[in-house]
Amino acid sequence: MAKKLGLRFTAKTKNDLFRSLRMEFMNVTLMLSCSGEIMSTLPTHFVEMILPGERDVFGNYRHIQYTPDNERGFQLEVLDLRKPLSWREMIRLTNHELDFIGIESVNDACAEGLGAPFPQSAPTITLWAEQVRSATVRAYPRFVANPAEFENSEAYFRMIVLITVLQRDLGIQYDASKISLEAKLEPKDSFLFGVVQHRTGTCVSLPVAYTAVARRLGYPVYLVQARAGKIGHVFCRWHGDGEIRNIEGTNRGMSSNPDDYYRKGPYTLAPEIERRCCLLQTMTPQQELAAFLMERGFHLQEQFKFPQAAESLAWGAALHAENEAYLACLRVAMDAWHKDLERRKPPRFPDVVMNWRSEFPPVLPTDAVRNYYGLLATEDALRRPDFERDWWEPLRRGANPRRPVPTQMTCDLGK
Repeated sequence: MAKKLGLRFTAKTKNDLFRSLRMEFMNVTLMLSCSGEIMSTLPTHFVEMILPGERDVFGNYRHIQYTPDNERGFQLEVLDLRKPLSWREMIRLTNHELDFIGIESVNDACAEGLGAPFPQSAPTITLWAEQVRSATVRAYPRFVANPAEFENSEAYFRMIVLITVLQRDLGIQYDASKISLEAKLEPKDSFLFGVVQHRTGTCVSLPVAYTAVARRLGYPVYLVQARAGKIGHVFCRWHGDGEIRNIEGTNRGMSSNPDDYYRKGPYTLAPEIERRCCLLQTMTPQQELAAFLMERGFHLQEQFKFPQAAESLAWGAALHAENEAYLACLRVAMDAWHKDLERRKPPRFPDVVMNWRSEFPPVLPTDAVRNYYGLLATEDALRRPDFERDWWEPLRRGANPRRPVPTQMTCDLGK
């Protein structure tokens, strides 16, 4: 659990303040956000630790709070990242903050509780990045001598070195047992920890590994979603430094295909579907978090953990509201949850009235939110041990309940 530290530094100038910060947190991973005034006077080498003001998913501005103290001191709010954040903490962060945390940590947080201990992929990603860095330095003269060998693209050169090191030197490869469309994907096949622990992955997890290593090296690499029929596909995209290039490393080696490659053959989809599902778009860190939460929700649903699945899917749909497929998946999951509740209800189950206040941002449709809380209220009533003992268990076996069953129940939910 990350914590916020209220710290006070006394300094005559802002530069003195920054020197104090560097001395205090030289060996600690911290994330600071601040107002534009401090940003404008920040030493260049400290900029990477400072995040500009930005709206979070609720529309609130996030920035550091600093208060002059007789023009000598400043009160700063610091987020301590020495301990990992949960996905419930991450959903309230901005794109800049999520990018600072790292895609590997975001992905790990969404995999927590899916049948494995809390993953810690960051140390391994650091080691892999150093191996790629060394290989890139050794190979760079070859690129300079003959750039045409690498399509006259430094981005192409750097990514082919990265994928070659991960595949050839580190043994990372596609899990052949998951190639069939009928193959069942386990959490390790959908999340980064599977690549880290087993050196195998799928078109969902391998691009996350490539992107995580690339970003450690400072490369502007992002995730992109495509679709072959009803089957999702993910690839990487170098998007920056004056170049946009798709990077496909799911199979052996690397290829770089134009966008139209993902609009033909098995990927053929109507342009309207591409637009409504936000396919072939460079994803932001918040949208990456949304995609990881959707994967989390799918696996929870397969484990028949319907409340947890709906919560993850709801947040995925809220974080990337433009992706209509996410909302559709949430509705399907809630339908399955409703059927499960109906199956579990005993005879004479009372009407459940809920008082709820949404924890979700307003981009999520009201009817979906109301349905979610209605299902959650019924779930809560069915899971109450005293209700089960006094009412539900006797009613299921046709016996008299221990005490009168109400015709209506009220449940308070939400914030």
